[in-house]
Parts: sequence; C-alpha cells; structure tokens
Amino acid sequence: MRRVCWISLMLALLAPSTAAAETSLTIAARACPSYESITANLARNDIQESLRDLGPDTLYRPGQPISPELEARGQPRCTPLPNWSFTLGTGYRTRAVSGSWGSLSIVIGQEEKPVTQDSIPLLDSNGAATGRTIEGGVRIALTQGELNQAARQQLWIQGGTIDDPVLDGYVRAYGGAFASYARDRLGFKTDITYALLNGEIAGKWDWGRNTARSQLSVADDLRELLALTPSFRVLIAHGYSDIVTPYGASKYIVDHMPPSVADRIKLTVHRGGHMFYANKDARLEMSAEAAAFYAASPSQ
Repeated sequence: MRRVCWISLMLALLAPSTAAAETSLTIAARACPSYESITANLARNDIQESLRDLGPDTLYRPGQPISPELEARGQPRCTPLPNWSFTLGTGYRTRAVSGSWGSLSIVIGQEEKPVTQDSIPLLDSNGAATGRTIEGGVRIALTQGELNQAARQQLWIQGGTIDDPVLDGYVRAYGGAFASYARDRLGFKTDITYALLNGEIAGKWDWGRNTARSQLSVADDLRELLALTPSFRVLIAHGYSDIVTPYGASKYIVDHMPPSVADRIKLTVHRGGHMFYANKDARLEMSAEAAAFYAASPSQ
C-alpha cells in the first residue's frame, strides 16, 4: 500500500451480503498535518511505503471493519478527505517515481480508479447496512478476477497521483475549494466528482485545425473576437517566475494587437510562479487589477 504525502488509508473487505452475492472493498481517506499523525499499518514495514516513519500502531484488529470511532480516537488530528482517487492494480514497481522528497513505488496493471465521496453508508462485516455513514469514503464491488488476485496477494492499491506527491497537495486543496465554491456559492450541485488536472481528459483534448498543443496559437482568435465584439475584454495574468507558461508569449500577443482594440486587452504580471495566486499579496493585486480593468469603459 502506498501513502502519498500525509494521507491515511483505511481498507475493509466486506463479506457477501444475503441480498446480493458480492464482496465489496471500502476505502476511507484522511488528510493529516504530519506523518506522525498517521497510524501505521498492522504490518509495520516498508510495504506501507511512507517517506517518513509514521505515528502509533493502528487501533484496528485484523479483519475489523472501518469504524468512525476508531478513526477519531486513533487519528484525532486527521480529517476526512473526499475527492481523493485510488488506483487498483495487479502489481507494483518499486522506486518508480523519484524527486527531492524521495522515491515511491507505483501500481501497475491498473484496473479501477475509485474516488472518495463526502460520505457513504457504513456497512458491517457481513455487508449489511448499519444506518450510519463514514466520511471521506468510497466502496467498490470487487470482480471475481479481483477477488482471485486478492487471494493470491496480487491486488494492490495506491492513493493519489503516480507522479509528484507535492503537486497532489495543491490538486486536493484547490479541487476541494472549487467543488465547495460551485456547490455553495454558485448553487451547482452534482454527484459527479470534480477532478482537477484530469490527465485522462487532457490526453483526449481536440485542439482542432489538425495541430498539436505545442503549435496552437490563439492570437488570431483574440484579434477577431476583439474586432467583432465591442463588449469583449481580455485580462491575462501571469507570474514573473512562471516557467510553465512564461509571460513573454502573452506580452508579444498583447503588444501586437491593433491599436483599435488595445484598451480591451491587458497583461498583468505578478510576483510568483505558475500559481502566483497562492500568495495572498499577489492574489489581492490581481483582483484589484481585474476589478479596475472590467469597471473601466473602453475608449471606443
């Protein structure tokens, strides 16, 4: 089992219920402020794959179902983690991803990618409803093939990304923040999970015009929209030290717009990198720039 960043995982296999002959896997995820806040596996060794040593031994006994009480008592500093994805696979590769933070394994032969929800119904060890819920959990019905793999100890699970666990923290925070904003401020309510930086979708993006992303330019589109739509205005914001999308390309586009539309397109550059808005001062500066730009009337 892999632990990414400061994430605590709880797993419970539930026996077939009398209503339906299926075996399900319940997974609950918790976000913790430090490695020491996470309880260790029953088998406290490298198989738990933590970049640092963890806290006390788990309070769970072998085969014991997930318990909200044990979670609260064993990991009091940890909180439920919805919108967190897991990957089930048939094997793993050691030291597959390395960085300044260390090296981690990845699951291979990927089969399923369940995602934790705000809360799910809590079942007992026989798969019967208890009338209670577990927050930050997800439950999947295992196929016969997955059951066979589990019996041979060949079913593996991995939490989070297979790439950079540092980036995962931003994905989790900003993904959850947007989901809350959409639900609470915009009134958009859905059971569909919001996936930030969805690689599967990005890989299928149709850039049009028989071109690749690296060859794509929106300069002509912007020029046409500004010319045909007097109410259309564009504010482009960058971080000074952004090496993912350097501001130089945007500056070139803005500087080469026709004079007749120059007051309706503007570039602002702020202290910081690709996510400069993570800095409070830069975020407030950008907000003020945007408010002033869209409140002003075009000269034409």
